[in-house]
Amino acid sequence: MNADPAQIRWLPLGSILTGSGLITPEQLEQALEAQKHRGGRLGTVLVELGMVTTLQIAGAVADQCKLPLVNLDDVEIDAEAVKLLTEQLARRYDALPLQTLPDGALLVAMSDPTNLRATDDLQLALGVTFRVAVAEETQLAQALSRAYR
Repeated sequence: MNADPAQIRWLPLGSILTGSGLITPEQLEQALEAQKHRGGRLGTVLVELGMVTTLQIAGAVADQCKLPLVNLDDVEIDAEAVKLLTEQLARRYDALPLQTLPDGALLVAMSDPTNLRATDDLQLALGVTFRVAVAEETQLAQALSRAYR
């Protein structure tokens, strides 16, 4: 939880997944070819092809970025933390403020912590120090809907 958004190292998702052994280089090539024809994000194509799950993608990204992987079904989301970010920005960047940590920093769940534009914009919008945890994409979308009801 002590990783700072500014310290996150960006690597292509394909490199993360092949480096962690979740897919082979051949599977990556197949997925990239399918992506050319279908469009969309590589992670979505890999899931649609049955090569990985969204949870495996989130876990690989968390490991690569040295960030915690958070299960949003097990985390109590602080309503006061949620109020620090508008729903529009939360949905745009797939980011959900979860709670204030003992050191005063805000813990924010994101599906893509490598999106530096998102972390920069979040820093400006939040106006407080925050730390990132990785959340699985579908789980995060559900948590966003619950939090901003």
